[in-house]
Amino acid sequence: MPTNSHDLTAWLLVGQRDAQSPDPERANLVLKSLNHYWAGDVPLRVVVTHADSLSASAGAYLDFKLPNLVVELMSDTDLIGPERVKKIASTGWYRHQLVRILGASQISDNAILILDCDTFATDYFDESVFFEDGKILSAWEPRDNKDWWALSEKLFQTEGRKNTYGMLNTPNIVSGQHMAIVNQVVESQYESVIGYLLGILSTNLLSGDNPFTEYTYYSLWLEKLGFLTQVHHDPKEKMLSLTKNNIWDQDTLSDITESDFKFNGMFSIVHGALDYSVTDLESIILKG
Repeated sequence: MPTNSHDLTAWLLVGQRDAQSPDPERANLVLKSLNHYWAGDVPLRVVVTHADSLSASAGAYLDFKLPNLVVELMSDTDLIGPERVKKIASTGWYRHQLVRILGASQISDNAILILDCDTFATDYFDESVFFEDGKILSAWEPRDNKDWWALSEKLFQTEGRKNTYGMLNTPNIVSGQHMAIVNQVVESQYESVIGYLLGILSTNLLSGDNPFTEYTYYSLWLEKLGFLTQVHHDPKEKMLSLTKNNIWDQDTLSDITESDFKFNGMFSIVHGALDYSVTDLESIILKG
């Protein structure tokens, strides 16, 4: 696995291409957005991992000659191994979460900016945005009185902890080294990270609950182990606001393609199920 000389690595996951999710084309637009808005002194390292079913075609969609990026491409099997891929093959939407949990430490020991094909850079940034006083700055939300967090706290046995904030979903930043520490502790107590998480899924998905994300798993276990505020800034004191002006419905997207619209966040989410032209969207995302 390549070593990383930078404090920050961006990790973009590319899913199966189908009518609902043309991920490879959007992935290339994510790369173009990172290249356009990256303001660091050296190129940003970006690791693109993709479903094994895309092995023959994923590279054909991606531009590897972007001057502000160093792009590396690998399959899920390259990242986490064939046996693990086989075990998580039928987990549907949770496949990405499991790949991130199992593969983060292979991407980098340092800070990892996790992206997906709905998440585009829309303003200039560099590594300094994500670090202060040797700690990682991340995006958080209050978790009090929220059923989602209450379920995760119950499953990971962290009820009653003092931290009242939880990590927001993608885009966000985790430490590869500390994801590995969490996994090691889970394996020492439950024998297998995959078995532990698949057990949680099989029990809770049947009831219609979404029991965890990679961020609830990572942050609640780090909190439980007492490492959270050693690695990340205490969200009660400082946190990042990473996304603004996210696009979730078709009407909004139609309006902005015909107006003088500009995203105002460092990153913005455009829901992947929307019917849009990647070419049209590119002209909006790269306005800055």
